[in-house]
Amino acid sequence: MVKKYVGIDPSMRLNGFAVCIIDENKVYFGKYKKLADWAKDALTWATDIVVVVEDSSLQNITFRKYVDGRSRTKISRNVGMNQGASRFTIDWLELYGHTVKGISPQDKGSKWTLDYAMSVIKGMKLELTGNKKLSQDEIDAFQLALIAKAYFK
Repeated sequence: MVKKYVGIDPSMRLNGFAVCIIDENKVYFGKYKKLADWAKDALTWATDIVVVVEDSSLQNITFRKYVDGRSRTKISRNVGMNQGASRFTIDWLELYGHTVKGISPQDKGSKWTLDYAMSVIKGMKLELTGNKKLSQDEIDAFQLALIAKAYFK
């Protein structure tokens, strides 16, 4: 029986890899300095979880609007790195027996503000563990954990 719903917003950027876990009425957040740090930690995860990962490789677009050539190159490189992080995350979890679904950034939906995320947490009567201001990466991971909860129920 599934007990925990996990959302992962992977990134190759330092401190950009975010995880949200919904366990009954509690919400836990975590950020990892590096992809390798997360991969090592994920080896300790129980298998009674389901995971939704933002998989930017599912969105086949080039981000080039309103930028010059140098900026476009940097953006494309960063997107490519995140696509690799997404695929690795999904493959790693599946390799170790986890139930995983990847969704595109477009299917995840628009970015939530901190205020909106906090109102959702309050409205769902979820207990936020820790007392901190959530980063945009953690808010995105929360959206994904909610998608996991809806998708796998």
